[in-house]
Amino acid sequence: MAGPRSCTAARSKGTGHPWYISFFEGRTTRMRIVKDRSEAIGIACAMLDEGIEVTRIGPMLDTGQPEIDLASLRELCRQGRGLGSGRAR
Repeated sequence: MAGPRSCTAARSKGTGHPWYISFFEGRTTRMRIVKDRSEAIGIACAMLDEGIEVTRIGPMLDTGQPEIDLASLRELCRQGRGLGSGRAR
């Protein structure tokens, strides 16, 4: 898994606002930081396909965009919005 990126670094490259993916690894809740909403959806869908227990995704900063819960994420994945947007690891 790629290491976390700072919010400042992500913004300075013009990639939008960073988002997080919250998931379970064993009994531990983990978080992965990605460059934007689209990447978060793509990677989270790939993680779900691999059987990783994703709990939610959301913006790292207060951008006015809401978090996406598991039920909504599964619907986005079913609609194909996560296709080709990222890999789980």
